[in-house]
Amino acid sequence: MPLLKSFATISLLTIFLVALPSKGLAQKKKKAGELNLKEELTPYERANSEFMLIEAQKFFLLEDYKRSIAFLEKALEVDQENHAAHFKMAEVNLILGDHAAGLTAIDKAIELQQDNKYYYVLAAQLQKASQNFAGAAQYYDLMLANATNYNAYLIEVTEVYEKLNKLDKAIDILDQAEVIGLSLDQKSRKINLLLKAKKDKDAIKYLAFLFRENPNNSEIFYKYAFTLSENDGVTESIALLEENELKTNELILLLAENYQRAGSTEKQKELILTVHGDPEANLSMKTLLLGQAVFSGDLNSKVDFIDSLQSAMDRDYPNEPIVIENGGLLYTKLAQNATGDQKNNFENKAIGYFKRLTKLQPGDFKVWNKVLAYEYQREAWEKLANASEEALDLFPNQAIFYIYLARANQGLGAFNKAKNLLNQASRMALSNEMLKSQIIGKQASLALDMGDRNEALELFEQSINLNQVHPESITAYADLLTESDPQKAIRLIDSLKGTQFKNLQIIRIKAEALFNLKKYSEANTLLTQGLNEFPSQQKGKTLELSGDILFKLNLIEEALAQWNAAGTLGGVSDKLEQKIENKQYN
Repeated sequence: MPLLKSFATISLLTIFLVALPSKGLAQKKKKAGELNLKEELTPYERANSEFMLIEAQKFFLLEDYKRSIAFLEKALEVDQENHAAHFKMAEVNLILGDHAAGLTAIDKAIELQQDNKYYYVLAAQLQKASQNFAGAAQYYDLMLANATNYNAYLIEVTEVYEKLNKLDKAIDILDQAEVIGLSLDQKSRKINLLLKAKKDKDAIKYLAFLFRENPNNSEIFYKYAFTLSENDGVTESIALLEENELKTNELILLLAENYQRAGSTEKQKELILTVHGDPEANLSMKTLLLGQAVFSGDLNSKVDFIDSLQSAMDRDYPNEPIVIENGGLLYTKLAQNATGDQKNNFENKAIGYFKRLTKLQPGDFKVWNKVLAYEYQREAWEKLANASEEALDLFPNQAIFYIYLARANQGLGAFNKAKNLLNQASRMALSNEMLKSQIIGKQASLALDMGDRNEALELFEQSINLNQVHPESITAYADLLTESDPQKAIRLIDSLKGTQFKNLQIIRIKAEALFNLKKYSEANTLLTQGLNEFPSQQKGKTLELSGDILFKLNLIEEALAQWNAAGTLGGVSDKLEQKIENKQYN
């Protein structure tokens, strides 16, 4: 419907003017010297046809399309050369979805008046409605060749050629039209087409020209500076941004990002401090800049800076949700990059921020989920139990919170309570197979802790044979099979596609399976890469495995070093002390 309203907005006066058949058209049909008065409409017939068109338009505006068509048919019975009536007939058929009838009508209108841009536009719209973009392009070509003053439709024209992947044609159309003049939107469209066509140098030249034409247009300036930075022009982009007085939030963020790209960490810090020290700068801008510093580039040189600045923001804005949420996200990232006591410190800060946020936004499910996920990952079972119960008071119908509470009780040894909670979660899963897979996987892990390995195996098989399988179920099952069926464990791990499934735990499981297959070199290569890539995820179990592998490779001293390191982290086997004491893998 919106597509047609554009034509409905054409004034009635315009419609009636174009509806009047040209005398020339009727006269051209006569053979020289032939006299046939019946070809000429009488004044009454002409007025009658025009009246029918007016009535058709009235019912069109009332969305009574059947009556509109009826009057159009009467108008055309009187005057087959009423091109505006054919146009309106096409328009009504477009609304009704009869594209073939619409095309028949609009073709007749074009035949009668070949210089009317509106007719070509409607014909193209009918073709587009049928997904015939090549057909639409043909009509647009005819419009460009036969009509005038069509600039308002140039973006539509170029969109069709873009659909047909004829970017050069679209650009050429805008190039030719630029002689007459393009709007700023059309010029921006040309930029986008140049970039999509990978004509980056041409785009940059044109952007420079546009910026000279519009020196106070921040959008054009941003696009210019951004395009430069994306095409090996970071230095030029920085110079432009530093020199120009335009300082929107987007431009400041781009400058900070460019400093990061150029390795100018100190300049990036100075810019952030300048903005944070500006009482006129909005809070959102301050948090975005700080977030950018955290989530881009090397963190090692910025940890203390970020920590102190976030603390300052917390003091200045103690009850601002955006500051508190940002703090949680920042410290989560810092924790991922840290080890030892610093890691624990940042983790505590992160969860502290998220817990504060639950007080400010108690009805925000996502915030509560972050808190529970954090405690779950840390295996802080008592804290997880308390937080899960609080969350369930607010969200009693959320299955995921029952899963968290069940896992907490499992970790605390309350197996029967955990079992009941998982059964309750299962009843909520309904047709959600991903959730079902997760719950069944949790039931399998619980069965294992309760000493029923056979039930655990059966449940794990159920969890991975659903149409949608939860990755946690795959990981847990593979971990169980590393010794009894290492080949299957590897197949399960390899089924996890994508970088989101790449972490040290998954790498450790596969390395352990390879170890049990006596593929020690392959296991060592894989695990060493994982330890180097994810240093903050190291656990005692992983380092102990590393020592075991190194021992099998006859690297005794290296193995001892890993075993000793594993002992400091905890979560190791009861055989570790014996390994260290005897300098021997058992």
